[in-house]
Amino acid sequence: MTKAEFADLCKVSTKKVQRWCNVDYIKELTALGYNKYQKIFTPCQTQFLKQNILEYTEK
Repeated sequence: MTKAEFADLCKVSTKKVQRWCNVDYIKELTALGYNKYQKIFTPCQTQFLKQNILEYTEK
């Protein structure tokens, strides 16, 4: 899943997704192999983001 696709899923801007990934959840995502320059999330990273962000934005 791309950052833009995840932003659409959460109904936020890609800048907001970048902030979540590069500031708020950088330690957790780095442990999952995340690099701030990547444009496509791995399945593990996507699952982490869905569990931590998507549930939060649906409230």
